[in-house]
Amino acid sequence: PSFDMAASLTARDFGWGSKVFKQAQQKKIAMFLSVLEYGYDVLLSDIDVMYLRDPFEFFRTVPGADLLVSSDLLVNTVKDDGPEDRKGIGATLNVGIIFMRPTPATKKLTNEWNVMCSKNLDFWEQAAFNQLVRRGSTFKTNSSRGAYHDRVFDMYMGQVPTAVLPVSTFCSGHTGFVQRMPQRLGKQPYAVHATFQFAGTNGKRHRMREWMVWQDPPVYYDPPGGLLAIDLEPPEELLRPSGREPRSVEAHFELVNWQLARIRSGLVLAELTGRVLIMPKLWCGYDRWWAPHHGRIPGSSMPLPIRCPLDHVFNLEGSGLKPEMLREYSFLDNPLTPPAVKHSQHNLTLPAPMSREAVEGALKAEAARTAKVLRIVQITDDVYQKALTQDEQASFQKRLMNY
Repeated sequence: PSFDMAASLTARDFGWGSKVFKQAQQKKIAMFLSVLEYGYDVLLSDIDVMYLRDPFEFFRTVPGADLLVSSDLLVNTVKDDGPEDRKGIGATLNVGIIFMRPTPATKKLTNEWNVMCSKNLDFWEQAAFNQLVRRGSTFKTNSSRGAYHDRVFDMYMGQVPTAVLPVSTFCSGHTGFVQRMPQRLGKQPYAVHATFQFAGTNGKRHRMREWMVWQDPPVYYDPPGGLLAIDLEPPEELLRPSGREPRSVEAHFELVNWQLARIRSGLVLAELTGRVLIMPKLWCGYDRWWAPHHGRIPGSSMPLPIRCPLDHVFNLEGSGLKPEMLREYSFLDNPLTPPAVKHSQHNLTLPAPMSREAVEGALKAEAARTAKVLRIVQITDDVYQKALTQDEQASFQKRLMNY
């Protein structure tokens, strides 16, 4: 069942931090409280959370917690599949996934949260929640609370037994898409939340597509003009200079720029053929964050270099790369991509020496024209200079600056 929130807000993407965004925050808290007061267990999720398993299966394994909430913690504090331990309770609690059981204390907490945010729309609801839930917390545990009782802590005046959802299976955008923690630890995630990303709604969708958990219309998987694929394998010396992980911003940019020069060639060929470019996997020597760091976000732990999401390198908003111009690197592995597309591939080696005429001739060959996927073998970084006229280069470069 569902019901109208009667929020009188736009259904369009209103952007993080906007006035409408703040109004929506308050409305969702009021809705959450209303359902809680009916006596139901309530799960509140942000719209950019993708569930991959039934989360209630996990909630039932922690019967002693009346509040279970996700976290921006960047390392897992436990090796098993249970909640994070005492070391994990200090990180910012993320209300993108919050589950409550109806008790007088959880209703009191939620009512105070609602009042605080409705009085001042400039309150960020997550910051307000963290402030409230930690007030008067004793962090005591109780052995009578059943499984994982030593990871259920008394918070909010010592009245709300609280557990932090494991970051390895209730993933943030960092533990999921960047660290790939579930894959590294051999775990099956319950959910992934598209946080810690840099390209708004388009970036969130693209990350979901990279993970093959986003479903598009059928035409997405078989575009009329066909597809163009390139594979990149950066030299080992760029990936691990002198056999070690990248240790400087310069090393990071040298690695990324090697890939960008060849992706630029791919974008040129995609335009010349009218095809959609399947982006290659990307390597980054350093992580991306909103503040200075030394390769890794403070508090995180992962080997460098990393397989980085596309929004770490490219602008996917506004005048940047449009979704219709590209496909994710996992596109041909996606079960939703038709076999007729996957099995219609032609490998093309660009002519040497390269010239505009030679490139055009190779692209016009029947096999290259008729294949649904044209795969460029060992793409080089000089297609831009060799296949475009000076005027075309200037026009392309102007657009490229926005990408």
